[in-house]
Amino acid sequence: MNGTEKQIAFAEEIKNAAMTNVLHNVELSMQRYEEYDHHPNYLAEAEAFRIMAACLEKVFAAHDDAEYFISNRETLSFASLCQTVDRWGEQIMQGKKTAAQIAFENGVKSW
Repeated sequence: MNGTEKQIAFAEEIKNAAMTNVLHNVELSMQRYEEYDHHPNYLAEAEAFRIMAACLEKVFAAHDDAEYFISNRETLSFASLCQTVDRWGEQIMQGKKTAAQIAFENGVKSW
């Protein structure tokens, strides 16, 4: 990654926090899905978080400048990511879109 040592450390912290939180919520959603009689809300939420994890991987692979992650730290915050995941989960739950459609629209081939 390009940047000063301090910038790189901060960028890595931003990236790690984003991915760790998203992956934790995939697991949490699946646990809730199992605990609450396979309620479809939790499955939709897990799918949306999986797609977000794949989107993050794609973004991480496309950018090697620490400044990019620092400048976009608010977009990569868990609160911001959750807004998108919530919207995707609602679309899946309401039958407006499938997880595959959402993934395709975001350039994700597998999740």
